[in-house]
Amino acid sequence: MFSDAVVSHFGSGWVWLVKNTTASVLQVFATHDADNPLKHGLLPLVVCDAWEHAYYIDYRYYLLLCTFMHRNAKKSYVDAFWKVINWKFANENLCVHFSFFSIVSFFLL
Repeated sequence: MFSDAVVSHFGSGWVWLVKNTTASVLQVFATHDADNPLKHGLLPLVVCDAWEHAYYIDYRYYLLLCTFMHRNAKKSYVDAFWKVINWKFANENLCVHFSFFSIVSFFLL
């Protein structure tokens, strides 16, 4: 769900894993430009930069140095994103507000 949201996100923006404080559920939330979940009453836990510079310029440059270069590295960028998330930090933020639910279990359901 999260990966698909990043890959399909068109234009500049972000994809967030947020806690909906009203419904006490986790959800994937996409924003454009400088918008953020706090403006919508949501608690941000994890964010992926979906702006073109992140996957098309910065990450593509990394791929050029390491392997062969892809024209559109967005899918590869998202796959690499999952390897660097600080789950402990995200879970600590979640547990402060939602102590009975582990963030990792959201992805296992």
